[in-house]
Amino acid sequence: MSLSTLLLGRIKKCDRTPLPFVIFLLAAFLPLIPSRISAYELADYPPFSYDPNEPYGPPNWHKLSFSKEKASSYGPIWGKYLGWRHVDLKLSKNKCKSLRRPSPVNIIPNIKCGATHEILTKKIKEGDCGFSDLTFIPTPHGLIAQFPHRDDREGGGCKRPQIDVPDGWPNYWIMIFMEFHVRSEHLIDGRRYDGEIIMYHQGQFSQKREVTTVSVLLDASADEINPKFQAYLDAFTEVVERIQYNCDNGIENILPDKNWRTDMKHMSDQFLEEDDLIRKRRRALKENIAEDDEYEARYNSTAAQIRVNRYLEEQRRLSNSKVPRAIRAKSFPYDIWPTIYWYRYKGQLTVPPCTEMVLWHVLDTPLRISRYQFKTLARLIANYVDPKTCKKVEMTHKGENVRPLGKINYENQNVTHCTKRDYSNWLYKTAP
Repeated sequence: MSLSTLLLGRIKKCDRTPLPFVIFLLAAFLPLIPSRISAYELADYPPFSYDPNEPYGPPNWHKLSFSKEKASSYGPIWGKYLGWRHVDLKLSKNKCKSLRRPSPVNIIPNIKCGATHEILTKKIKEGDCGFSDLTFIPTPHGLIAQFPHRDDREGGGCKRPQIDVPDGWPNYWIMIFMEFHVRSEHLIDGRRYDGEIIMYHQGQFSQKREVTTVSVLLDASADEINPKFQAYLDAFTEVVERIQYNCDNGIENILPDKNWRTDMKHMSDQFLEEDDLIRKRRRALKENIAEDDEYEARYNSTAAQIRVNRYLEEQRRLSNSKVPRAIRAKSFPYDIWPTIYWYRYKGQLTVPPCTEMVLWHVLDTPLRISRYQFKTLARLIANYVDPKTCKKVEMTHKGENVRPLGKINYENQNVTHCTKRDYSNWLYKTAP
């Protein structure tokens, strides 16, 4: 029992305790009470904890209240993506008790891969986001590396990274932020890794209410530090040290992302203009197709030719088996991907409200980091200090920010594993 609980309990039992004596007790002993803030005293972030012994630990996540009428109930991370024209995530009231599509899970495939290519990324162009455009945000529940909310440099943004997800997903998905975990939330065939980086992407147009992820598992077995991963650790360390310095010297900490509403409104207005233009083009195309009796035949012929071209391209790439082949290097932020092969399934957010709107991709090969880097990551996550109160907040469980494992529901969840056998033509020659 904590000292604060003991004091309050004693006072409650003594109904006739003189008020001056009560004040004396509180004044004398409150400075001795550790500055640990329990989950339900935080206003900005949803008051959940990873500690099962806390009032809002994982067994009680389903008791948390969320409302679309009050976007702030989802907290400063997810609450931003509600109610806009360009993005309106279908965040539910609370699905943390649902067993329909649980996440995270122990990943064991049950169906064959249907994809014909890797998760495609774009080449870097002028105006694209770089590492310096990220905002590094320590939170009570983990570490967030957030991209700007708008795509134009003039407004303080940058062109955010996008991915093309294979197998029936027509639109590009836009990276919104990266979340760092100790240990891994997902298991692969029973093995839990040392950490997990979850790259969240918002959908566009018909997928604007959904999210897709690419998870990079972390294996802390490397002898040397990983330079690319170290850049993230250094950035988070700098932010944490700045917060602590300001707290120690009575300087107000400036909260990040203060202009998010203005940025979101700009993107929402821009989306409305682009959406109207797309609709007009589709109507015009539909009218032209209706007038063309030979369209279907020409379309089928073109589709057949595309398949032939793909086959010839694959044969060309594989024509010389003696030439070493490898995965083509990715640009930022996908340059930390250790592989292009992945597991996929449909599931939930792994934080409240646990909405079932996520298309999960978990890379099948971990990123190797050093033990020192793992310890640094764990220390950053476990020792969060609230920049407003300058007090330590403990919402992890023994330093880990991992939701307990769910049991995969094969009636509503299919798990696929795409490997080199499925699209080996996406390997490129490493020698002329």
